[in-house]
Amino acid sequence: VKEIARPEGALGRPSDVLALDPTAAYAIGLDIETFHQRAVLVNLLGDVVYSLEESRTLPPSRAGILADLDRLIQQVCHCPDGQARLYGLGVGLWGSVDPQEGVIYSWTEAPELYEVWKNFGLRAALRERYPFPHIHTDDVVRSMGLAEVLYGADQTERDFIYALADSGVGVALMVNGVPYIGPAQLAGEIVHIPIGGTKPCNCGNIGCLETFSSANAVLE
Repeated sequence: VKEIARPEGALGRPSDVLALDPTAAYAIGLDIETFHQRAVLVNLLGDVVYSLEESRTLPPSRAGILADLDRLIQQVCHCPDGQARLYGLGVGLWGSVDPQEGVIYSWTEAPELYEVWKNFGLRAALRERYPFPHIHTDDVVRSMGLAEVLYGADQTERDFIYALADSGVGVALMVNGVPYIGPAQLAGEIVHIPIGGTKPCNCGNIGCLETFSSANAVLE
């Protein structure tokens, strides 16, 4: 906390105006898709201090994926003052994620990477590599829903459904400002609900919602 102002002309002892020092701590955020990745360094208030993005295909091995994440983390850490007070790392992933256990259950965006990501304990692997006090992994749609609560246009709204239709389709069920995960940690995973048709889906089923509503399906 630091003093940012002192009112002039007030009677009695003037009150100090205090605020959080945004440079007191930093965090790193990663947005990991199969073919596109983003990384940011943010200060204590959530302001983006440094960012980068690149279009690369993720490696077909867990060791290669961790090496790619490490490279992104090291690149955004090069911002002045970023390395000294890094308190957190958050990773949003385009797969089915259990945020409580930090495990990725499936990755249907690229079928060739499905076995690589299946039951991948990413958070545990990151904790072995980095000393940050806080390391979080979650589905990217739930992360976006939480971002709406913290930084969105209407921050008074606490109960809503956040829907994303991109290369995949997903929903975050926001209850009192927190993503509802459900007993199987998969609430909102609507992309592979079968709704009809004969088109095969990346998950191996037929006629999933993704085959109709994803960006790739619309383009086709």
